[in-house]
Amino acid sequence: MNQEETCVKKCKAILTALAVIFCAAMLAGCGSSYNSTTFVLNKDRSARQYIIEDADADTTITELKAYVTASIRDYLAGSDDELIKLEKCDINDGKVDIELLYATCADYAAYNDVVCFEGTLQEAEEAGFDLTGTYLTPEGGSISLDQITAGEGQIRVLIMNEVTSVDLPGTLLAYSDNAVLGENGILTTIPDTDESLPEEFRTINYNNSYFIYSVK
Repeated sequence: MNQEETCVKKCKAILTALAVIFCAAMLAGCGSSYNSTTFVLNKDRSARQYIIEDADADTTITELKAYVTASIRDYLAGSDDELIKLEKCDINDGKVDIELLYATCADYAAYNDVVCFEGTLQEAEEAGFDLTGTYLTPEGGSISLDQITAGEGQIRVLIMNEVTSVDLPGTLLAYSDNAVLGENGILTTIPDTDESLPEEFRTINYNNSYFIYSVK
């Protein structure tokens, strides 16, 4: 991929992410246990997305529900499968909270036009992802890919290029050095320092973030 194609792809992804945030600022309904935008991977490989942004007092719930419903309908393209479902929404203390359920990470990636892959290390390599790089342990030390072991569990990896918080199932084994681990066990990807973009627009990273974990 040349530099121009890379730039176009990134800009498209940024615009898509901003569109989601714009929609979030228009919604009203129920609540969430997360206090920032968070991607939650479930053990059955489905995913939930909690979008939490500042609310816009000038928007209406009717317009937003129509937009989101149409967007999901267009993605499903007449399929009877509930690959994406709007589960709940809320506005509390000037913040909007949207919860979307995705059948798979592939649906999340396709719907939002981002990188979102989940699978075994072998499946990730077969899909073309480069797993080499610097990894950190939950204790803060460095570790190589060859040193990562899962004991009795199966090693899996989540790969994303969004700036978001991430909540994993199972036991975290290692994560790439372009993410940070909070005291609550939630990981957060670090935005690229791309000076050509305003900081609030740095929602998509050039480099993927890798989260390696084990499940029994």
